[in-house]
Amino acid sequence: MKGIKYIRQPTHFSCGPIALYNLVLWCDYHTTVLWCDNPSPKFTYRRIYGMSNVDPSAGTLFKEFNNIVQEISNHYNLKVYLSNAPKLYNVKKHLDNGGLVLLNFHWEENSRSGDHYIMLVGFGGNICVVNPNDKGIKSKVIKDLTDRQIKSMLYPHEYNPPKYSKHEDNVYPKAWFIGK
Repeated sequence: MKGIKYIRQPTHFSCGPIALYNLVLWCDYHTTVLWCDNPSPKFTYRRIYGMSNVDPSAGTLFKEFNNIVQEISNHYNLKVYLSNAPKLYNVKKHLDNGGLVLLNFHWEENSRSGDHYIMLVGFGGNICVVNPNDKGIKSKVIKDLTDRQIKSMLYPHEYNPPKYSKHEDNVYPKAWFIGK
C-alpha cells in the first residue's frame, strides 16, 4: 500500500467511481512493482465515472459497479468473489493474504441514509479504509479502522427504498474480495 497515491471522492455522490479508480491504482501498483506485468492506461477516472452512470440523487448503482469491477478484474487477471454477507474473519484473512476488499454498506445518521462504497486494504497488520465517509468529501483519504468499525459496516441490513428510488438491490452490505 505504501507508494500508492489514493484519491478522495470529489463530490458527495462519487464514492463508487472513486472506489473503482482506487482499485485501478492498487492494480497498477501491484502489476508494475510486485507482479511485473505492464499496467494499462485503459481505466482513467473520467472513463470509470462515465461507465458508472453516476446519478446525483442515487450515486452508483450496484449493477454498473459490479460490471466495472468485473471488467477491471478481467483486465488485470484477478479473481473476484462477491459476497452478500461478508464476515470480519473473512475480510481480515483476505487482506492478510494480500488481497483487497471493495465494500458497499448502508449508513444512517441524523434521519439521513445512503450507501457508500469503500476499499479496504491491509497495511502492517492493520485494516485501512480508502475514502472513508466520516467527514464527507473532506475526510482523510486513508484511515485505520478498528474491528468494531468494520463490524458495524458488515452488519446485515435490508433497505426498503422509496418507490422513486433507482436502486434495484436492497441487501447490504456487499463485498467484492479481489486478489490473484
